Amino acid sequence: MKVIIGSLAGKAVNQLRKAILEAYQKQFYPLGYVPALDGLRGLITVTIVISHVYYSKIPGVILYIDVLFAGSSYYITSMLLRDLNRYGRINYREFYRRRFARILPPFLAMIGGYLLFRLLFVPPFSSALAHSAIALTYISNYWFIADPAGIADLAHTWTLSVEEQFYILWPITFAFLARRFGVTWRLVFVICIIAVSIWSWRAWLAFHEVPWQRVYAAFDTRADDLMAGSAMAVILQLLPPGKSAVLDRILPALAWPLLLYWIFITVFFWHPDYPSSPFYYYGSFVCGAVPGIITITMLIRSTGTICHRILERPEAVFLGHIFYGIYLWHFPIVWYLFEHNIARKYQVMIALPLSILFGTLSYAYIDRYFMRLRSQREPAAPGLQSKVATNLKASS
Repeated sequence: MKVIIGSLAGKAVNQLRKAILEAYQKQFYPLGYVPALDGLRGLITVTIVISHVYYSKIPGVILYIDVLFAGSSYYITSMLLRDLNRYGRINYREFYRRRFARILPPFLAMIGGYLLFRLLFVPPFSSALAHSAIALTYISNYWFIADPAGIADLAHTWTLSVEEQFYILWPITFAFLARRFGVTWRLVFVICIIAVSIWSWRAWLAFHEVPWQRVYAAFDTRADDLMAGSAMAVILQLLPPGKSAVLDRILPALAWPLLLYWIFITVFFWHPDYPSSPFYYYGSFVCGAVPGIITITMLIRSTGTICHRILERPEAVFLGHIFYGIYLWHFPIVWYLFEHNIARKYQVMIALPLSILFGTLSYAYIDRYFMRLRSQREPAAPGLQSKVATNLKASS
């Protein structure tokens, strides 16, 4: 019996390994692939999982969300610029097809697993249906503002809502701005003005002590991060490799300072006091989004630095492949363990492996299928104007 079980387990592991490798090999990266970006996403996501148990030990993880927002908008705006370079316009149909193919299938799988678990083990099921409906309509951030307890075990989907709202609004807005100002430094200036306006609006709300949920989770108070990434995408379109010797020389030299900065800020960042903490005045943008987007730029525009050597390790890259699944699955697991008074150390020991397991299965058996569809439909991308556009990975 042991031999049979061992044989079956070995076959299952080999099939899973084959599926993962196939999923990786058959992905299409329209803007190229940078392994260090996968490593960055993977380590950030694992640290977020741990922080939802031990936040007081690593308070700077609150800034990682700003980094992810800035990195996501960096990628999205680079894709929009690619359309402008190739077609002279933005291909909205293809853009939204790719976004839905990347985001929805794993999300629906997580919601299905969540509903099944709630049906079997955590009544009432009616609240699970309500939470799922809120998450799937991408209004979690505003529901969280109005009623934090009303979506407790899916509260992490507020970040997905912010990003989806960005996906809906930004392509049209960016197309208008690009037509009006061209892909020029004037466009960069306008995007920066939008970012500063959003930043000022958040600071005003914090100063007047509105509920912290309103300042923290709303699209209109987090979009300065998104504008930072978008502005950098345009800047690197205007400054391709070789055009600015100063930039090409400075970026690799920033690797050690950035590494030390993130280690320090993760451990010693202040615990935000809601709602009028300096986090809302300058911490989120200055301490999170700006150094985050500089880090991402350094990873794309240089090679062989200490950051690359760390983030390109196979373990980190693998976690980056499955980061979306880890993020989707981890919070309901952590919440359930917390509600049942499981000791913190056991919460991490249970939640992290389970999240990685579900993320791996999602990547191998769900993401893979839709990656194939995207690859079959995606045209070849010859001769983009910027090396940036050939190096930024498309699995954001």
